[in-house]
Amino acid sequence: MSRLLVDQNPSALSADCLLLRKALLLEAGGFDEEPEFARWADADLCLRLQQAGFLNVWTPRVQLLMDIESCDPVSDAEEGAMFERWLPLLARDPAHNPAFSLTQGQGFALAETGLSWRPLESWRPLPVVLGFPADPYGCGHYRVIQPFNGLRDGGVIDGTLLPNTLDVPSLERFQPDVVLVQRVVLEHRLESLKKLKQFSSAFKVYELDDYVMGVPLKSIHRKDYQPNAMSGILRRGLSCVDRFVVSTEPLAEALGHLHSDIRVVKNCLDPIWWGALSSERRVGRKPRVGWAGGSSHTGDLEMISEVVKELAGEVEWVFFGMCPEKLRPYVDEFHPGVPIDKYSAALAALNLDLALAPVEQNLFNECKSNLRILEYGACGFPVIASDVACYRGDLPVTLVKNRYLDWVNAIRMHVNDLDASHKLADELRTRVSSEYMLEGMNLQRWREAWLPS
Repeated sequence: MSRLLVDQNPSALSADCLLLRKALLLEAGGFDEEPEFARWADADLCLRLQQAGFLNVWTPRVQLLMDIESCDPVSDAEEGAMFERWLPLLARDPAHNPAFSLTQGQGFALAETGLSWRPLESWRPLPVVLGFPADPYGCGHYRVIQPFNGLRDGGVIDGTLLPNTLDVPSLERFQPDVVLVQRVVLEHRLESLKKLKQFSSAFKVYELDDYVMGVPLKSIHRKDYQPNAMSGILRRGLSCVDRFVVSTEPLAEALGHLHSDIRVVKNCLDPIWWGALSSERRVGRKPRVGWAGGSSHTGDLEMISEVVKELAGEVEWVFFGMCPEKLRPYVDEFHPGVPIDKYSAALAALNLDLALAPVEQNLFNECKSNLRILEYGACGFPVIASDVACYRGDLPVTLVKNRYLDWVNAIRMHVNDLDASHKLADELRTRVSSEYMLEGMNLQRWREAWLPS
């Protein structure tokens, strides 16, 4: 909008071309000679002059001939020194409309959705939560996105969710009451969390759903979660937060030594996705027996590969999400994965007469939640699951040891008496609907875990 053609008043100017009276320079105390301010000496002087009531004037009526020198990366000490002295002003630059982004290089682009328009910033009737889910998939939805949306839609909290952590001035501008982070394991996110601890007074919560220090050997994610590295990474991340929230009691017990304030909030199902599902029964030529999972469940599925082969002539095998090539000849239907918001409906549409939930016996799985059983139950499927800690409890499912004959016998028992199996499925669906939906007290538990006491 032709701004480069008119005089204007920014909050700071560059020492490449900076002109002021000598007396004023001396009165302002000159340039700060501390080493960590060497990079910021010009901006710091301009900000001090501005605070004293003077204008920093930029004009287009100057011609320069100069060399452009490359700059070394900004060190943590240099950045920290500037933030310590000027962070409130950097976040609310009077020469920069608050609706515009503070991100370097974006110019006059609008700020992130949910962060810019706060006309009554000083009036906050609800706690403001700023959340950073680790991913837009299952884990991010169940542990952050869906609980957040439920609390916000219910008028319990205000705030927004963002895919990436914010720079320090943007965080200061938003001034959340609570900052929620999930599964911070990458180095750049750890550095952001360190700055969050140093420069934000918000209550900080770390969310974790899995025992990342013991990802199974056969999992596709093993390479990203090396046990030796994960211990140190978790310690660093948790040292920056006020509270640690996990999904199960075994996970809290396994990681409780890493933080003094650890809370357990169990997984529940969003009623918007899972509350009104329907499926058909006895629609196949033979009983439809199915499994749902992804590439991270390779080891779990391998345990029943011989079972699949053995029963290929007795049942219709239905796989959803993943199917190893060696099992394809024995599988009647394979349904590839779908976007997370389509998952519940696609799962119910499998119309299974029996659903399987095998998991290996290891610490990672013992710390897991019973989420897969809840999903099957919401669809109206009877369930056979591994007799592992994550699936034990009082839900009406059949638990079996991870032995070939135990799985074969249990499946045959169910498919040979479908009336009894479907009765168990109805009981399970009733329990899931009444006890495991993300509403009422189940939603209240998230509020209690995320907000300071």
